[in-house]
Amino acid sequence: MNAEQMFANQFKNLTWQERMRIAAIPNSIKSDSYKYTHDSVYRDDVTAMFAYGLPRATGVITTVFGLQQIILDFLSKPLNQEDVDIFAKLLSVHFGDETIFNKPMWDKIVNECNGYIPVKIRALPEGIRVQGGITHYTVETDPKYPEFRQLASHVETILLHDWYPSTIATNSYQMMQSIKGLQAISSDVVSPGFSVVDFGFRGVPTIENAGVGGLANALYFDASDNIEAVLFNSIVFYNGGVTSYSVRASEHVVQTMYGPTALDQAKYIDRIIDIWCKEGKIASVVLDGYNLEREVNYVCKRAPRIKESGARFVCRPDSGNPMVWIPILLKKLAAAFGYVENSKGYKVLNNVAVLWGDGIDAHTMQDIGRLVTDLGYSIDCLVFGSGGGLLQKVSRDTFSWAQKGCAYCKTDNVWYPMSKDPITDPGKKSADGRRGVFVSKITGEVIDVDIDNQKIDSSEWIDLLQDVYFYSPGMDEPYIRDEKFDDIKERARSINPIQTYLKQKNMID
Repeated sequence: MNAEQMFANQFKNLTWQERMRIAAIPNSIKSDSYKYTHDSVYRDDVTAMFAYGLPRATGVITTVFGLQQIILDFLSKPLNQEDVDIFAKLLSVHFGDETIFNKPMWDKIVNECNGYIPVKIRALPEGIRVQGGITHYTVETDPKYPEFRQLASHVETILLHDWYPSTIATNSYQMMQSIKGLQAISSDVVSPGFSVVDFGFRGVPTIENAGVGGLANALYFDASDNIEAVLFNSIVFYNGGVTSYSVRASEHVVQTMYGPTALDQAKYIDRIIDIWCKEGKIASVVLDGYNLEREVNYVCKRAPRIKESGARFVCRPDSGNPMVWIPILLKKLAAAFGYVENSKGYKVLNNVAVLWGDGIDAHTMQDIGRLVTDLGYSIDCLVFGSGGGLLQKVSRDTFSWAQKGCAYCKTDNVWYPMSKDPITDPGKKSADGRRGVFVSKITGEVIDVDIDNQKIDSSEWIDLLQDVYFYSPGMDEPYIRDEKFDDIKERARSINPIQTYLKQKNMID
Protein backbone atom coordinates (compact mmCIF):
# COMPACT_ATOMS: atom_id res chain seq x y z
CA MET A 1 0.00 0.00 0.00
CA ASN A 2 1.49 3.37 -1.04
CA ALA A 3 1.50 6.53 1.06
CA GLU A 4 -1.49 8.04 -0.73
CA GLN A 5 -3.61 4.94 -0.13
CA MET A 6 -2.64 4.81 3.52
CA PHE A 7 -3.50 8.49 3.87
CA ALA A 8 -6.84 8.08 2.12
CA ASN A 9 -7.84 5.31 4.47
CA GLN A 10 -8.01 7.71 7.39
CA PHE A 11 -11.19 9.11 5.89
CA LYS A 12 -12.89 5.74 5.78
CA ASN A 13 -15.03 4.17 8.49
CA LEU A 14 -15.41 7.38 10.45
CA THR A 15 -18.04 7.77 13.15
CA TRP A 16 -21.04 9.86 12.25
CA GLN A 17 -19.74 12.57 14.63
CA GLU A 18 -16.44 12.68 12.72
CA ARG A 19 -18.26 12.88 9.40
CA MET A 20 -20.44 15.70 10.67
CA ARG A 21 -17.30 17.59 11.76
CA ILE A 22 -16.12 17.48 8.16
CA ALA A 23 -19.57 18.60 7.01
CA ALA A 24 -19.33 21.59 9.36
CA ILE A 25 -16.34 23.10 7.53
CA PRO A 26 -17.58 26.51 6.25
CA ASN A 27 -18.25 26.58 2.54
CA SER A 28 -16.06 29.64 2.05
CA ILE A 29 -13.00 27.39 1.66
CA LYS A 30 -14.64 25.40 -1.15
CA SER A 31 -14.26 25.97 -4.86
CA ASP A 32 -13.83 24.01 -8.07
CA SER A 33 -10.91 21.65 -7.54
CA TYR A 34 -8.77 23.08 -10.32
CA LYS A 35 -8.81 26.56 -8.78
CA TYR A 36 -6.53 25.40 -5.96
CA THR A 37 -3.83 24.79 -8.58
CA HIS A 38 -3.80 28.31 -10.06
CA ASP A 39 -1.89 30.61 -7.75
CA SER A 40 1.44 28.92 -8.40
CA VAL A 41 1.22 29.85 -12.09
CA TYR A 42 -0.10 33.41 -11.71
CA ARG A 43 2.23 36.07 -13.07
CA ASP A 44 4.79 36.96 -10.43
CA ASP A 45 4.10 40.70 -10.74
CA VAL A 46 0.32 40.39 -10.16
CA THR A 47 -0.80 41.75 -6.79
CA ALA A 48 -4.60 41.76 -7.10
CA MET A 49 -7.47 40.58 -9.29
CA PHE A 50 -10.83 42.01 -10.33
CA ALA A 51 -13.71 39.97 -11.78
CA TYR A 52 -17.35 40.49 -12.69
CA GLY A 53 -20.41 38.24 -12.89
CA LEU A 54 -23.44 38.60 -15.13
CA PRO A 55 -26.01 36.90 -17.36
CA ARG A 56 -24.53 37.19 -20.84
CA ALA A 57 -27.83 36.57 -22.65
CA THR A 58 -29.10 39.64 -24.49
CA GLY A 59 -32.67 40.49 -25.39
CA VAL A 60 -33.99 39.64 -21.91
CA ILE A 61 -34.72 41.78 -18.87
CA THR A 62 -33.29 40.03 -15.82
CA THR A 63 -34.31 40.42 -12.19
CA VAL A 64 -31.47 40.81 -9.70
CA PHE A 65 -31.94 38.61 -6.66
CA GLY A 66 -30.31 36.18 -4.28
CA LEU A 67 -26.74 37.30 -3.61
CA GLN A 68 -27.50 38.34 -0.03
CA GLN A 69 -28.56 34.84 0.99
CA ILE A 70 -25.54 33.34 -0.80
CA ILE A 71 -23.13 35.65 1.04
CA LEU A 72 -24.79 35.08 4.42
CA ASP A 73 -24.89 31.34 3.87
CA PHE A 74 -21.37 30.88 2.49
CA LEU A 75 -19.20 33.81 3.57
CA SER A 76 -20.49 34.85 7.00
CA LYS A 77 -19.18 31.75 8.82
CA PRO A 78 -15.50 32.07 9.79
CA LEU A 79 -12.96 29.30 9.30
CA ASN A 80 -10.85 28.02 12.16
CA GLN A 81 -7.52 26.24 12.14
CA GLU A 82 -9.04 22.79 12.46
CA ASP A 83 -11.21 23.48 9.38
CA VAL A 84 -8.15 24.38 7.33
CA ASP A 85 -6.12 21.44 8.59
CA ILE A 86 -8.85 18.93 7.74
CA PHE A 87 -9.41 20.47 4.32
CA ALA A 88 -5.68 20.42 3.58
CA LYS A 89 -5.60 16.68 4.28
CA LEU A 90 -8.64 16.09 2.11
CA LEU A 91 -7.12 17.94 -0.83
CA SER A 92 -3.80 16.18 -0.42
CA VAL A 93 -5.63 12.91 -1.04
CA HIS A 94 -7.80 14.44 -3.76
CA PHE A 95 -4.77 15.54 -5.77
CA GLY A 96 -2.30 12.96 -4.53
CA ASP A 97 -0.04 15.91 -3.80
CA GLU A 98 0.44 17.84 -0.55
CA THR A 99 1.91 20.91 -2.29
CA ILE A 100 -1.11 22.03 -4.33
CA PHE A 101 -3.27 23.47 -1.56
CA ASN A 102 -1.99 26.92 -0.60
CA LYS A 103 -2.14 26.21 3.11
CA PRO A 104 0.01 29.19 4.18
CA MET A 105 -2.60 31.51 2.65
CA TRP A 106 -5.47 29.78 4.41
CA ASP A 107 -3.56 29.73 7.71
CA LYS A 108 -3.18 33.47 7.28
CA ILE A 109 -6.92 33.84 6.67
CA VAL A 110 -7.49 32.14 10.03
CA ASN A 111 -4.78 34.00 11.94
CA GLU A 112 -4.93 37.47 10.39
CA CYS A 113 -8.46 37.64 8.98
CA ASN A 114 -10.44 35.99 11.80
CA GLY A 115 -11.34 33.23 9.35
CA TYR A 116 -13.10 35.51 6.84
CA ILE A 117 -12.35 35.77 3.12
CA PRO A 118 -10.58 39.10 2.43
CA VAL A 119 -12.34 40.34 -0.71
CA LYS A 120 -14.68 43.14 -1.67
CA ILE A 121 -17.93 42.25 -3.45
CA ARG A 122 -20.13 44.94 -4.97
CA ALA A 123 -23.50 44.22 -6.54
CA LEU A 124 -26.63 45.70 -8.03
CA PRO A 125 -29.57 46.27 -5.66
CA GLU A 126 -31.71 43.17 -5.38
CA GLY A 127 -35.17 43.46 -6.86
CA ILE A 128 -34.24 45.75 -9.75
CA ARG A 129 -34.38 44.70 -13.40
CA VAL A 130 -31.69 45.31 -16.00
CA GLN A 131 -30.91 44.20 -19.53
CA GLY A 132 -28.98 40.99 -19.98
CA GLY A 133 -25.29 41.72 -20.49
CA ILE A 134 -25.16 44.18 -17.57
CA THR A 135 -22.78 43.35 -14.71
CA HIS A 136 -24.63 42.03 -11.64
CA TYR A 137 -21.67 41.92 -9.26
CA THR A 138 -17.93 42.50 -9.03
CA VAL A 139 -15.34 40.93 -6.76
CA GLU A 140 -11.84 42.21 -6.12
CA THR A 141 -8.82 41.70 -3.90
CA ASP A 142 -6.66 44.43 -2.38
CA PRO A 143 -3.22 45.11 -3.96
CA LYS A 144 -1.88 45.73 -0.44
CA TYR A 145 -2.30 41.99 0.23
CA PRO A 146 -0.91 40.17 -2.83
CA GLU A 147 -0.91 36.87 -0.93
CA PHE A 148 -4.72 36.86 -1.32
CA ARG A 149 -4.78 37.63 -5.04
CA GLN A 150 -6.29 34.26 -6.04
CA LEU A 151 -9.42 34.75 -3.91
CA ALA A 152 -11.32 36.82 -6.51
CA SER A 153 -11.35 33.72 -8.68
CA HIS A 154 -11.74 31.30 -5.76
CA VAL A 155 -15.15 32.70 -4.75
CA GLU A 156 -16.49 32.43 -8.31
CA THR A 157 -17.83 28.96 -7.65
CA ILE A 158 -19.88 30.25 -4.72
CA LEU A 159 -21.01 33.58 -6.18
CA LEU A 160 -22.10 32.17 -9.53
CA HIS A 161 -24.85 30.26 -7.75
CA ASP A 162 -26.64 33.60 -8.00
CA TRP A 163 -27.68 32.39 -11.45
CA TYR A 164 -30.40 30.26 -9.84
CA PRO A 165 -32.40 32.78 -7.76
CA SER A 166 -31.96 35.48 -10.43
CA THR A 167 -33.20 33.14 -13.17
CA ILE A 168 -36.19 32.00 -11.09
CA ALA A 169 -37.03 35.62 -10.24
CA THR A 170 -36.77 36.58 -13.92
CA ASN A 171 -39.09 33.76 -14.97
CA SER A 172 -41.54 34.59 -12.17
CA TYR A 173 -41.58 38.20 -13.32
CA GLN A 174 -42.49 36.99 -16.80
CA MET A 175 -45.28 34.87 -15.29
CA MET A 176 -46.52 37.88 -13.38
CA GLN A 177 -46.55 39.98 -16.54
CA SER A 178 -48.51 37.23 -18.30
CA ILE A 179 -51.09 37.15 -15.50
CA LYS A 180 -51.31 40.95 -15.50
CA GLY A 181 -51.97 40.86 -19.24
CA LEU A 182 -54.78 38.33 -18.79
CA GLN A 183 -56.22 40.35 -15.91
CA ALA A 184 -56.10 43.54 -17.97
CA ILE A 185 -58.25 41.79 -20.58
CA SER A 186 -60.73 39.95 -18.37
CA SER A 187 -60.66 41.19 -14.77
CA ASP A 188 -61.72 44.30 -12.87
CA VAL A 189 -58.54 44.07 -10.79
CA VAL A 190 -54.87 43.79 -11.68
CA SER A 191 -53.48 41.96 -8.70
CA PRO A 192 -51.62 38.78 -9.66
CA GLY A 193 -50.15 37.99 -6.23
CA PHE A 194 -52.34 34.95 -5.47
CA SER A 195 -52.71 33.70 -9.03
CA VAL A 196 -49.78 31.26 -8.90
CA VAL A 197 -49.08 28.88 -6.01
CA ASP A 198 -45.56 27.57 -5.43
CA PHE A 199 -45.77 23.76 -5.34
CA GLY A 200 -42.05 23.38 -5.95
CA PHE A 201 -40.70 22.12 -2.59
CA ARG A 202 -40.73 18.44 -3.60
CA GLY A 203 -39.79 19.07 -7.23
CA VAL A 204 -36.21 20.28 -6.75
CA PRO A 205 -33.06 18.28 -6.01
CA THR A 206 -32.35 19.78 -2.59
CA ILE A 207 -34.04 21.62 0.24
CA GLU A 208 -31.60 24.46 -0.43
CA ASN A 209 -32.96 24.77 -3.99
CA ALA A 210 -36.48 24.95 -2.61
CA GLY A 211 -35.60 27.78 -0.24
CA VAL A 212 -33.55 29.83 -2.67
CA GLY A 213 -35.84 29.41 -5.68
CA GLY A 214 -39.08 29.69 -3.73
CA LEU A 215 -38.05 32.97 -2.16
CA ALA A 216 -37.13 34.34 -5.59
CA ASN A 217 -40.65 33.48 -6.76
CA ALA A 218 -42.09 35.19 -3.66
CA LEU A 219 -40.79 38.50 -5.00
CA TYR A 220 -43.85 38.45 -7.27
CA PHE A 221 -46.35 35.92 -5.91
CA ASP A 222 -47.93 35.61 -2.45
CA ALA A 223 -49.28 32.05 -2.51
CA SER A 224 -46.95 29.21 -1.59
CA ASP A 225 -46.77 25.77 -0.01
CA ASN A 226 -42.96 25.99 0.02
CA ILE A 227 -42.23 26.24 3.74
CA GLU A 228 -38.45 26.38 3.29
CA ALA A 229 -38.74 29.55 1.23
CA VAL A 230 -41.51 31.50 2.90
CA LEU A 231 -40.50 30.81 6.47
CA PHE A 232 -36.86 29.87 6.89
CA ASN A 233 -35.09 31.53 3.96
CA SER A 234 -37.11 34.70 4.29
CA ILE A 235 -36.47 35.08 8.01
CA VAL A 236 -32.86 33.84 8.11
CA PHE A 237 -31.45 35.58 5.04
CA TYR A 238 -33.68 38.64 4.55
CA ASN A 239 -35.25 39.41 7.93
CA GLY A 240 -38.53 39.20 6.07
CA GLY A 241 -40.89 37.39 8.39
CA VAL A 242 -43.47 35.15 6.75
CA THR A 243 -43.57 36.20 3.12
CA SER A 244 -46.30 34.05 1.55
CA TYR A 245 -49.50 32.31 2.54
CA SER A 246 -51.34 29.02 2.13
CA VAL A 247 -54.85 27.62 2.56
CA ARG A 248 -56.59 24.40 3.60
CA ALA A 249 -56.02 21.94 0.79
CA SER A 250 -56.54 18.21 0.37
CA GLU A 251 -54.36 15.71 -1.48
CA HIS A 252 -54.96 12.27 -2.93
CA VAL A 253 -54.20 10.41 0.29
CA VAL A 254 -57.13 12.28 1.87
CA GLN A 255 -59.44 11.67 -1.06
CA THR A 256 -58.63 8.01 -1.63
CA MET A 257 -58.91 6.93 2.02
CA TYR A 258 -62.67 7.46 1.68
CA GLY A 259 -62.91 4.84 -1.10
CA PRO A 260 -63.70 4.77 -4.83
CA THR A 261 -67.49 4.63 -4.98
CA ALA A 262 -69.79 7.55 -5.59
CA LEU A 263 -71.08 7.26 -2.01
CA ASP A 264 -67.52 7.21 -0.66
CA GLN A 265 -66.60 10.34 -2.55
CA ALA A 266 -69.79 12.10 -1.53
CA LYS A 267 -68.76 11.55 2.09
CA TYR A 268 -65.30 12.99 1.31
CA ILE A 269 -66.70 16.13 -0.29
CA ASP A 270 -69.32 16.60 2.42
CA ARG A 271 -66.63 16.28 5.09
CA ILE A 272 -64.60 19.01 3.39
CA ILE A 273 -67.65 21.27 3.22
CA ASP A 274 -68.57 20.64 6.87
CA ILE A 275 -65.10 21.28 8.27
CA TRP A 276 -63.39 23.71 5.92
CA CYS A 277 -66.11 25.80 4.28
CA LYS A 278 -66.53 28.81 6.54
CA GLU A 279 -67.21 32.47 5.83
CA GLY A 280 -64.26 34.06 4.06
CA LYS A 281 -62.21 30.82 3.96
CA ILE A 282 -60.76 28.95 0.99
CA ALA A 283 -60.93 25.17 0.58
CA SER A 284 -58.78 23.67 -2.18
CA VAL A 285 -60.04 20.17 -2.95
CA VAL A 286 -58.37 17.57 -5.18
CA LEU A 287 -61.02 15.70 -7.18
CA ASP A 288 -59.34 13.47 -9.76
CA GLY A 289 -58.46 10.48 -7.57
CA TYR A 290 -61.09 8.33 -9.28
CA ASN A 291 -63.68 10.02 -11.50
CA LEU A 292 -63.19 13.75 -11.89
CA GLU A 293 -66.45 14.46 -13.72
CA ARG A 294 -68.51 12.46 -11.21
CA GLU A 295 -66.97 14.29 -8.24
CA VAL A 296 -67.39 17.70 -9.85
CA ASN A 297 -71.04 16.86 -10.51
CA TYR A 298 -71.45 16.17 -6.80
CA VAL A 299 -69.75 19.47 -5.91
CA CYS A 300 -72.28 21.14 -8.17
CA LYS A 301 -75.14 19.43 -6.26
CA ARG A 302 -73.72 20.94 -3.08
CA ALA A 303 -73.49 24.45 -4.57
CA PRO A 304 -76.25 25.90 -2.34
CA ARG A 305 -74.47 24.72 0.84
CA ILE A 306 -71.10 26.05 -0.34
CA LYS A 307 -72.55 29.42 -1.32
CA GLU A 308 -74.38 29.67 1.98
CA SER A 309 -71.12 29.00 3.88
CA GLY A 310 -69.50 32.06 2.36
CA ALA A 311 -66.39 30.03 1.48
CA ARG A 312 -64.56 29.77 -1.83
CA PHE A 313 -64.43 26.15 -2.99
CA VAL A 314 -61.47 25.56 -5.31
CA CYS A 315 -61.79 22.44 -7.48
CA ARG A 316 -58.41 20.92 -8.24
CA PRO A 317 -57.95 18.46 -11.08
CA ASP A 318 -54.43 17.05 -11.00
CA SER A 319 -54.37 15.08 -14.23
CA GLY A 320 -55.68 15.12 -17.76
CA ASN A 321 -55.50 17.60 -20.61
CA PRO A 322 -56.29 21.10 -19.29
CA MET A 323 -57.41 22.26 -22.71
CA VAL A 324 -60.13 19.59 -22.57
CA TRP A 325 -61.08 19.58 -18.92
CA ILE A 326 -61.03 23.24 -17.98
CA PRO A 327 -63.86 24.16 -20.40
CA ILE A 328 -65.93 21.23 -19.07
CA LEU A 329 -65.38 22.25 -15.46
CA LEU A 330 -66.08 25.93 -16.01
CA LYS A 331 -69.35 25.18 -17.81
CA LYS A 332 -70.54 22.82 -15.04
CA LEU A 333 -69.54 25.19 -12.23
CA ALA A 334 -71.08 28.21 -13.92
CA ALA A 335 -74.40 26.39 -14.30
CA ALA A 336 -74.47 25.26 -10.66
CA PHE A 337 -72.98 28.22 -8.79
CA GLY A 338 -73.93 31.04 -11.10
CA TYR A 339 -71.73 33.96 -12.00
CA VAL A 340 -71.63 37.69 -12.39
CA GLU A 341 -70.38 39.60 -15.38
CA ASN A 342 -67.68 42.09 -14.56
CA SER A 343 -67.31 45.52 -16.15
CA LYS A 344 -65.41 43.98 -19.07
CA GLY A 345 -68.17 41.47 -19.82
CA TYR A 346 -66.36 38.36 -18.53
CA LYS A 347 -67.94 35.77 -16.25
CA VAL A 348 -66.73 35.54 -12.63
CA LEU A 349 -67.93 32.39 -10.86
CA ASN A 350 -69.67 32.67 -7.49
CA ASN A 351 -67.87 30.99 -4.56
CA VAL A 352 -65.93 28.56 -6.74
CA ALA A 353 -62.79 28.39 -8.89
CA VAL A 354 -60.55 25.89 -10.67
CA LEU A 355 -56.92 25.24 -9.70
CA TRP A 356 -54.76 23.67 -12.38
CA GLY A 357 -51.41 22.50 -11.05
CA ASP A 358 -50.22 19.82 -13.45
CA GLY A 359 -47.46 20.62 -15.95
CA ILE A 360 -47.60 24.38 -15.42
CA ASP A 361 -44.84 26.66 -16.63
CA ALA A 362 -44.86 30.12 -18.22
CA HIS A 363 -45.89 28.77 -21.64
CA THR A 364 -48.71 26.43 -20.53
CA MET A 365 -49.98 29.15 -18.19
CA GLN A 366 -50.34 31.55 -21.09
CA ASP A 367 -52.07 28.94 -23.28
CA ILE A 368 -54.55 28.00 -20.55
CA GLY A 369 -55.19 31.62 -19.66
CA ARG A 370 -56.04 32.47 -23.25
CA LEU A 371 -58.37 29.48 -23.42
CA VAL A 372 -60.27 30.64 -20.34
CA THR A 373 -60.69 34.21 -21.58
CA ASP A 374 -61.63 33.02 -25.09
CA LEU A 375 -64.46 31.06 -23.44
CA GLY A 376 -65.72 34.30 -21.91
CA TYR A 377 -64.53 33.67 -18.35
CA SER A 378 -62.39 36.01 -16.31
CA ILE A 379 -58.92 34.76 -15.41
CA ASP A 380 -60.16 35.29 -11.82
CA CYS A 381 -61.91 31.91 -12.16
CA LEU A 382 -58.57 30.13 -12.40
CA VAL A 383 -55.61 29.57 -10.07
CA PHE A 384 -52.32 28.02 -11.20
CA GLY A 385 -50.11 25.72 -9.17
CA SER A 386 -46.55 25.20 -10.36
CA GLY A 387 -43.81 22.92 -9.05
CA GLY A 388 -41.03 21.64 -11.28
CA GLY A 389 -42.02 24.11 -13.98
CA LEU A 390 -41.51 26.93 -11.50
CA LEU A 391 -38.24 25.96 -9.81
CA GLN A 392 -36.62 23.24 -11.90
CA LYS A 393 -36.82 23.93 -15.66
CA VAL A 394 -33.81 26.26 -15.63
CA SER A 395 -30.03 26.01 -15.76
CA ARG A 396 -27.01 28.30 -15.67
CA ASP A 397 -27.24 28.34 -19.46
CA THR A 398 -30.80 29.69 -19.48
CA PHE A 399 -29.35 33.21 -19.44
CA SER A 400 -25.69 32.21 -19.95
CA TRP A 401 -24.33 33.21 -16.55
CA ALA A 402 -20.57 33.61 -16.10
CA GLN A 403 -17.90 35.25 -13.96
CA LYS A 404 -14.78 36.48 -15.73
CA GLY A 405 -11.57 38.16 -14.68
CA CYS A 406 -11.42 41.58 -16.31
CA ALA A 407 -8.45 43.35 -14.68
CA TYR A 408 -5.33 42.70 -12.69
CA CYS A 409 -3.08 44.95 -10.65
CA LYS A 410 0.70 44.76 -10.86
CA THR A 411 3.46 45.77 -8.49
CA ASP A 412 3.35 49.28 -10.01
CA ASN A 413 -0.17 49.65 -8.46
CA VAL A 414 -1.74 50.11 -11.87
CA TRP A 415 -4.79 48.13 -12.98
CA TYR A 416 -4.49 46.48 -16.40
CA PRO A 417 -7.43 45.21 -18.49
CA MET A 418 -7.80 41.56 -19.42
CA SER A 419 -10.49 39.69 -21.32
CA LYS A 420 -11.51 36.53 -23.12
CA ASP A 421 -12.16 36.69 -26.88
CA PRO A 422 -12.48 33.18 -28.37
CA ILE A 423 -12.64 33.02 -32.15
CA THR A 424 -14.58 29.77 -31.77
CA ASP A 425 -17.49 31.50 -30.01
CA PRO A 426 -17.74 35.32 -30.24
CA GLY A 427 -20.74 35.17 -27.88
CA LYS A 428 -18.37 34.32 -25.05
CA LYS A 429 -16.25 37.44 -25.47
CA SER A 430 -15.84 39.09 -22.05
CA ALA A 431 -15.46 42.73 -21.08
CA ASP A 432 -12.10 44.14 -20.11
CA GLY A 433 -11.25 46.64 -17.40
CA ARG A 434 -12.76 47.11 -13.95
CA ARG A 435 -16.56 47.28 -14.34
CA GLY A 436 -18.96 49.87 -13.06
CA VAL A 437 -22.73 50.17 -13.56
CA PHE A 438 -24.41 53.58 -13.49
CA VAL A 439 -27.92 54.93 -14.00
CA SER A 440 -28.72 58.36 -15.44
CA LYS A 441 -30.70 60.68 -13.17
CA ILE A 442 -32.12 62.28 -16.29
CA THR A 443 -33.06 59.44 -18.64
CA GLY A 444 -32.93 56.31 -16.45
CA GLU A 445 -30.45 54.72 -18.87
CA VAL A 446 -28.21 52.05 -17.34
CA ILE A 447 -24.62 51.75 -18.60
CA ASP A 448 -21.85 49.23 -17.93
CA VAL A 449 -18.41 50.84 -18.23
CA ASP A 450 -14.69 50.42 -17.65
CA ILE A 451 -14.24 52.73 -14.66
CA ASP A 452 -10.51 53.18 -15.32
CA ASN A 453 -11.00 54.47 -18.86
CA GLN A 454 -14.41 56.13 -18.94
CA LYS A 455 -15.03 59.28 -16.97
CA ILE A 456 -18.41 59.42 -15.24
CA ASP A 457 -20.10 62.70 -14.36
CA SER A 458 -21.45 62.17 -10.84
CA SER A 459 -23.89 65.05 -11.27
CA GLU A 460 -25.78 62.97 -13.86
CA TRP A 461 -24.89 59.34 -13.11
CA ILE A 462 -25.50 57.32 -9.93
CA ASP A 463 -23.37 54.29 -9.08
CA LEU A 464 -25.66 51.26 -8.92
CA LEU A 465 -23.02 48.84 -7.63
CA GLN A 466 -23.02 48.89 -3.84
CA ASP A 467 -20.81 47.11 -1.31
CA VAL A 468 -22.47 43.84 -0.30
CA TYR A 469 -19.46 42.13 1.33
CA PHE A 470 -16.14 43.52 2.46
CA TYR A 471 -13.40 42.20 4.66
CA SER A 472 -9.85 43.44 5.14
CA PRO A 473 -7.20 42.16 7.58
CA GLY A 474 -7.63 43.83 10.96
CA MET A 475 -11.44 44.01 10.86
CA ASP A 476 -13.31 42.10 13.57
CA GLU A 477 -15.90 40.82 11.11
CA PRO A 478 -16.97 41.54 7.53
CA TYR A 479 -19.44 44.14 6.39
CA ILE A 480 -22.43 42.38 4.82
CA ARG A 481 -25.30 44.29 3.21
CA ASP A 482 -28.45 43.26 5.04
CA GLU A 483 -31.60 44.38 3.25
CA LYS A 484 -35.13 43.44 4.22
CA PHE A 485 -37.18 41.28 1.91
CA ASP A 486 -40.13 43.65 2.07
CA ASP A 487 -38.01 46.49 0.64
CA ILE A 488 -36.70 44.26 -2.14
CA LYS A 489 -40.21 43.01 -2.94
CA GLU A 490 -41.55 46.56 -3.04
CA ARG A 491 -39.07 47.61 -5.69
CA ALA A 492 -39.42 44.32 -7.64
CA ARG A 493 -43.19 44.82 -7.98
CA SER A 494 -42.98 48.50 -8.86
CA ILE A 495 -43.21 49.80 -12.42
CA ASN A 496 -39.68 51.25 -12.25
CA PRO A 497 -37.65 49.25 -9.69
CA ILE A 498 -34.47 51.31 -10.11
CA GLN A 499 -36.30 54.56 -9.41
CA THR A 500 -38.02 52.92 -6.43
CA TYR A 501 -34.64 51.82 -5.09
CA LEU A 502 -33.14 55.29 -5.48
CA LYS A 503 -36.09 56.81 -3.61
CA GLN A 504 -35.87 54.17 -0.87
CA LYS A 505 -32.20 55.10 -0.35
CA ASN A 506 -32.88 58.86 -0.61
CA MET A 507 -30.62 59.15 -3.65
CA ILE A 508 -33.29 61.09 -5.57
CA ASP A 509 -36.33 63.09 -4.56
